Amino acid sequence: MKRSAYPIRSAFALAAVLAAGALAPASARAGFMADFTGYTQMSDSSSATDVVNFAVYNNTSGNWATALGVTPTAGADTAASYVYMYEVVNNGGASSKIGDFNISSYDQPYTSSGFLSGTVFSDGAAVGPAGNQFLGANPGSMPADDPVNNSPSVSGVAAPTFAASGGAVNPLGSNPGGPGNGDFASFIFLNFSAQQTLTSGLFSSVLFLTSNVAPTYSEGQVLNISNSSFSDGGIPTQAPEPTTLAIWGLGTLGLALVARRRMQQAMVSA
Repeated sequence: MKRSAYPIRSAFALAAVLAAGALAPASARAGFMADFTGYTQMSDSSSATDVVNFAVYNNTSGNWATALGVTPTAGADTAASYVYMYEVVNNGGASSKIGDFNISSYDQPYTSSGFLSGTVFSDGAAVGPAGNQFLGANPGSMPADDPVNNSPSVSGVAAPTFAASGGAVNPLGSNPGGPGNGDFASFIFLNFSAQQTLTSGLFSSVLFLTSNVAPTYSEGQVLNISNSSFSDGGIPTQAPEPTTLAIWGLGTLGLALVARRRMQQAMVSA
């Protein structure tokens, strides 16, 4: 709150200032990086069916979970300098089934991965349900995205707060990426035995990755298991070391092979 240029002359004026402060936006908004808050419609094809809403929090408070008033899953690195947050929304047709969500990690794992159970972004209303699937102003039609230049569809929206949602879907598992995971961090929604996926109209809880590396925009992937295809788009990720860029293509190929192997195993066990 900006300090007045004139002295407060009465107790009534002081009370008014305090009341106004109580109605100010939640302090959780402080610390979010404006250039890394927005959404990406994954893939620029007419059949794209998935949105990734995102926000990056720069933690200078010591414990980001306490500062934001949220409860992360066990094992979260709450002292990390950066918290990469995502909420995946399936806005496709009935055949769309999101199985995995993958985020570039290059050759350095994130320090932890997890989610905020039953919690979604809020931009004044819960983000995810039909009618408010995009963080910030909702577009009138599907926005474009160019996965070639790793640009988001929209960035610079107002920093989010959080809302509880009984409809939010928690992932079944996650990993922080790095060489042992094909240089992608992953959130898994697919359960072959229970036939569980993130189907049309559903949305995830807020997912998070923590890092001590500042953000850039790079590749994210969503796997649609109905046709074993990836939708790509630019989302916030930790910045790679320059020497890793030359071999980045190998990690992308490795992830595609892992996804194909999962599908083949599912067909055998079906």
